[in-house]
Amino acid sequence: MTRTARKSKPPPRLSDEFRALEALAARGDPSLGQIVEALGQRGHALVIVFLTLPFAFPLPLWGISSVFGALIALTAVHMMLAGRLWLPRRWAARPVHGRTVRAVCRTARRLLARTERFIRPRGRFLHAHPGMARLNGLLVCLAALFLALPLPIPGTNLAPAWVILLICVGTLEQDGLLVALGYAAFAAGAGVASALVWPLLHWEQVRGWWGG
Repeated sequence: MTRTARKSKPPPRLSDEFRALEALAARGDPSLGQIVEALGQRGHALVIVFLTLPFAFPLPLWGISSVFGALIALTAVHMMLAGRLWLPRRWAARPVHGRTVRAVCRTARRLLARTERFIRPRGRFLHAHPGMARLNGLLVCLAALFLALPLPIPGTNLAPAWVILLICVGTLEQDGLLVALGYAAFAAGAGVASALVWPLLHWEQVRGWWGG
């Protein structure tokens, strides 16, 4: 057998993973633990992608970003430590409506159908080097913690959600360009957040500028 023949097959595309999860949800309402078990064979990043997708679009999802953001952050910590993903029993037993799972999977497959032909392995250092993998997990964790904040401002979930998606999809598809775009999105989001928060922390100084 030649060396080329012995090479392992490339991992399945993300669209195939979501198609399999959609089939699981068609049989009934899966628990969060079942979803994690089904996706966890591919790694923590795929679980994070599934949990993040509902927040990547301007949809009315009040009240669930805190729970999902905390779960994404927990998964990102496991991602940094390269440990087996563990969920608290209460979270693992929580059922997720099969209709919701199927809707997320369909959205993911539609999005990937338009983008997968542009995604390819490159920039190995940004997703394969152990140090960079830990950095990626840290950035995902920070973005997830921002996602978990109960902010009443519409649209605040979009920026952290896309940071998470770019880094995790780039990791899964071994595309360093997507990971780099995730870094850029994180830097831009951090700059905007700082510009919004700074006046609140220095309100007296800002009032002085305007003669208040």
